Amino acid sequence: GSRTSKSQLVNVGNLLKRGRKVKNRTYRMDKDDCSRSSGGSCTSKSQLMQAANLLKRGLQVKNRTYRLKTYRQCFIARHAVDYMVKEGFCSSRAEAVELGLSLQRDMRLWHHVCDDHEFGDEYLFFSFSANF
Repeated sequence: GSRTSKSQLVNVGNLLKRGRKVKNRTYRMDKDDCSRSSGGSCTSKSQLMQAANLLKRGLQVKNRTYRLKTYRQCFIARHAVDYMVKEGFCSSRAEAVELGLSLQRDMRLWHHVCDDHEFGDEYLFFSFSANF
């Protein structure tokens, strides 16, 4: 399959942070403007998953311990926010949190290890969904 570039991920971030529904739909990607389209340059759900894979590869996923309990194969939400801003996926920490929330709520790509928290700029452990 084709590889997803960093600029495509930035476009995906712009799409998601605007609160557009992405499940089972395609969108036309024109610079920072995303609109629904049935043709042309489209991003499918599978392409969104490829973009999310860039995030997965960039985050440090490992076993972590908190209060004597070990949580397997997780990352720290604050580090994900750091990464999204540093790599230019988002222009601010607030935008990175919005993107993270969209990936959690709309795409269901990750979840809090105890399912107690939504994604935020905090020291919270998150795991990628089993189907991702």
